[in-house]
Amino acid sequence: MKRRLKRGAREKARERRQQAVVKAQAALEKSEREHDQVASTIEAERAMVENRSQAEEAR
Repeated sequence: MKRRLKRGAREKARERRQQAVVKAQAALEKSEREHDQVASTIEAERAMVENRSQAEEAR
């Protein structure tokens, strides 16, 4: 009986750890997507400023 309880407790703990890993991985992936989106916006703005600067220098 005690072994069965211990096994059940170990299984529940393993499941909680696995759920924590899945949650952390999802949060990491979300953060990476958000970062990529912000970096893309910054790069587009940088390119626009660079083009504007080159156009002004060509005048």
